[in-house]
Amino acid sequence: MNNYRRVYNSIFNNADTVSSINAQVQADLQALILGDLRFILPSNVAFRERFEDPIEFKLPFSTIMPETNRTIDEYGMGYNLGYAKRDTDFNTIHRAESFFKILDDYIYLKMNPEYNMNRLDISRKENFKETQDPTAESQLYNCKLLLNNFGQYAQTVIQNPVFFNPPIGKLDKLSFQWYDITGQLIDNAECEWSGAVQVVERMDVATADSTDGGRAVLPGQI
Repeated sequence: MNNYRRVYNSIFNNADTVSSINAQVQADLQALILGDLRFILPSNVAFRERFEDPIEFKLPFSTIMPETNRTIDEYGMGYNLGYAKRDTDFNTIHRAESFFKILDDYIYLKMNPEYNMNRLDISRKENFKETQDPTAESQLYNCKLLLNNFGQYAQTVIQNPVFFNPPIGKLDKLSFQWYDITGQLIDNAECEWSGAVQVVERMDVATADSTDGGRAVLPGQI
């Protein structure tokens, strides 16, 4: 209670100063909005009592659409973000109807964890309760497969080469598991796929002109 009384008395005794400061801040904000920001912010913002409130906006995906894109489904940026081919209403937030282009653009392949074949680092969705930065996981997957349009083959793979040092003694079994971007195992029972794995063994062999008569086996690569 003593702390409360001290704070209250301090504010009460300086009420005129606090009021003067608040009035000056409001005037400066209004001058900024009517001055430097008059061509950026809507005109009605200048007459609001609470300047910190969010500003309503709209997404004119239909109005700004080129004439050549009006008859196609993949009409532009709005389509890739999951929005329909129409302008939105004014609001402080706009939710897309579909996120399929964002969620299903790629999948991950995991191979033989026992041989440490998964050297691809990935990032995860931000956990804003802990940090503003995206989280990440190291050496989780072997590669990332970029998906194609429906009915077409997907052949673009992003991966890091895997070197075995020292070389593995025997490789008689390969396992393949596909995961979506959320880390869920994909059941591909109804989707056939094929792939090629290249295993390279590099060796240094002494020649007749070499002064070193030894022979060294370098790490293999997959």
